Amino acid sequence: MITLAPSAARPDPCAHLARLGAAPSLRPFDPAAVAFVRDLSRGILRGSGFRAFPELLAMAHALRPVEIDALGRSFAERRGARMWLPRGTALHFAPANVDTIFVHSWVLSMLAGNANVVRLSTRRGPQVEALLDLVRELLDLPGHAAIAERTLLVSYEHDRADATERLSAACDLRVIWGGDATVRAIRAVPLPPRAAEVVFADRFSVAALDASSVALASAADLERLAHDFANDAFWFDQRACSSPRLVAWVGAPDDRAIARDRFWPALTPHAHRHEGLASPAAAFARLSAAAELAARGKAFAIEADGAAAPMRARVRAVDDEMREIHEGFGLFYELELDALDALGPHLHPRDQTLATFGLSPAALRAFIEALPHRALDRVVPVGQALQFSPVWDGYDLLATFTREVSVTV
Repeated sequence: MITLAPSAARPDPCAHLARLGAAPSLRPFDPAAVAFVRDLSRGILRGSGFRAFPELLAMAHALRPVEIDALGRSFAERRGARMWLPRGTALHFAPANVDTIFVHSWVLSMLAGNANVVRLSTRRGPQVEALLDLVRELLDLPGHAAIAERTLLVSYEHDRADATERLSAACDLRVIWGGDATVRAIRAVPLPPRAAEVVFADRFSVAALDASSVALASAADLERLAHDFANDAFWFDQRACSSPRLVAWVGAPDDRAIARDRFWPALTPHAHRHEGLASPAAAFARLSAAAELAARGKAFAIEADGAAAPMRARVRAVDDEMREIHEGFGLFYELELDALDALGPHLHPRDQTLATFGLSPAALRAFIEALPHRALDRVVPVGQALQFSPVWDGYDLLATFTREVSVTV
């Protein structure tokens, strides 16, 4: 087990883990936690080394003091006179495909007052390494000693069950971000009897676009839509849980035809600017998935500019098997519907985010309320699918990361 931060824990992470568990809890939105988050946000926004990573800049923007102040006020209003206190020590497992998600999990738990242990993958990209350099720098400052003594960031190979057992035995809350296989493997490791657990497993996300709105959009509005959609889909090579993999066109057949003919050519230049989508591995993944769909009779047409992204598989339905086949990398299932309510039968409890364009809030609310099963945890405008929220996958994370003490005297 390798210690990534803070520097003081590097000689003996287990000793630091013991000290972390013994440290008194901070209160929710303690000034020490708020100050650390402020400096983390500023360090990213002002550091020239982060300009190549738009996902980190977006994250830092969401962690600005004005946002954290608003989050604190909302927390205080919801809590009222009730006593919401930290759970103790939270153990976070970050996913390998969207490894920067650990910051959101860690920060919200920190703001809830918990001590935190974060296990990061051994397969870390340059943006995470840059982020770790900044985190170490901040944790080494005397002004952030309270956070440093309550923080441990580590990395080890995924098959090191002994390390997972040791960390799990010391935690009061375990937070697992990862695929279904990762969740099953970590859940097999026991927790202390009174520890809680929350998991964020494999998800699938959808975009619903009003065809007439796209067909009638000005050139500037169409370019803005393509830009925003590309940010949702391509920042993590379409492998983030909230990145759209199914595009549902809603409207009359003539509008759908015009919208499709305008949208995909507008999106194509944005896809070509993402190096990850142009790699041989990404092209192979797209082509393999498309070939399998065709072989199984799941798609009636495959459309693309050669082997490049975006590749579209035109379908009449989406089932569980098709969700398993899709691996991201710029492939989209394309479904045409006369009305929004026709989307419901194609959704599944695994589906997380619905990114929308041109559909009214009233129509979307009515659609969500009428769904007959547990599907969709988020509805956002196109361009905000990757924007992290304190309410995620149906969990109010600040409430989940705290415990309520009932006082009746």
